[in-house]
Order: sequence, then structure tokens, then C-alpha cells
Amino acid sequence: MESYDLFVFGGQSNMAGRGEAEKAPYICGNMVFEFRAISDPTRLYKMVEPFGAAENNSEGIYEPNKKTESLVSSFVKSITS
Repeated sequence: MESYDLFVFGGQSNMAGRGEAEKAPYICGNMVFEFRAISDPTRLYKMVEPFGAAENNSEGIYEPNKKTESLVSSFVKSITS
């Protein structure tokens, strides 16, 4: 039986991230998955930066083009290295 580590990153605009996603560490293969609660809550996606960029809701948190990078890829890289 395979085991996995689960980390939950929660927040609002404080998790959106401001930066340059192309400078974030590259996360290879099936190392990390992202649950997209707004744009598609039916499955997990391979995590890519900018993390959460599509997670906007016009009746809630709506920040188009503001989620430009996150700490998630750096965190993953640091705990798996």
C-alpha cells in the first residue's frame, strides 16, 4: 500500500502569491497535486505555478491576474530534497 503526505495550504489573498512563477523551483512528475475547489473540484491536478491561478469566484475571492506565484513549489522542493 502506498502512503502519501498531505499538506493543506489555506488562506485567501495571502496564499495567492505575488512574484514571477517562471523563477519558482521546477516540480517534476507526480510529486505534488493540487485540488481546484473552484475551477474543477472533480479531481486532482499536477501542481504547476502559479499555484491557484484559476481559483477565482466572482461571488467570493476574485483576483484575476494577481496570483502570479506561490510558496508551494519552494516548500515542496525543500521537504523532498
